[in-house]
Amino acid sequence: MSRQLSLAIGLREDYSFDNFYTAEMNRLALQSLHACLDGSGDDYVYLWGQRGSGLTHILQACCQWATANQVSTFYLPLEELIAHSCDILLGLEQYQLICIDNIHQVKQSHAWQEALFHLYNKIRQSGGRLIVSSNCPPAQLDLALADLKSRLAAGMIFQLHGLTDEEKIEVLRRKFLYRGLKANDEVLNFILRRGQRNMAALMTMVEKLDQRSFDEKRKLTVPFIKEVMDW
Repeated sequence: MSRQLSLAIGLREDYSFDNFYTAEMNRLALQSLHACLDGSGDDYVYLWGQRGSGLTHILQACCQWATANQVSTFYLPLEELIAHSCDILLGLEQYQLICIDNIHQVKQSHAWQEALFHLYNKIRQSGGRLIVSSNCPPAQLDLALADLKSRLAAGMIFQLHGLTDEEKIEVLRRKFLYRGLKANDEVLNFILRRGQRNMAALMTMVEKLDQRSFDEKRKLTVPFIKEVMDW
């Protein structure tokens, strides 16, 4: 793990399974992920979905679970790493779990595609577990290296669906209650109507409103939210 820290690849402590709120239709995907993690299922899972569907959260949650259960793990956020040398991948097959986030980011780099192809083969040969995320299914990946594309398609593939509006409202309600704030339906619907709709932005907004509400000793109302969020 010291190597991961030296590369400044951090995991967010709040990205855990405990606070991952997901759509009901993702139940099978989550079951397969847990089976992959505990060794009772397939050792390779490919997840894809639109931005904001929770892919980064769920991959980091997998790494958090692994660390808590003494499973060696390495998280690769390709959106951040693509500008660096792919030599970072050398020797990673020694880890029991590898999570590769945003693999579509390598479409412009043949060197990264080839390095990932070799890493994939080494992980499979060593008996390690691999979880990959992307913004599209494997068949739609714009990769020049066909061998990598075919390898990525050879496993459990799931689309991660975002929350419905009703599910987002319920998550917001629970988040506010957890922080000791009451939010009625008018407030919750206003937030969803006026704010950014992805969960990362909504959770950031909850934190901001919580802090201002605490500092100013004010309740959650539509006028207060307009003032804080400058809407």
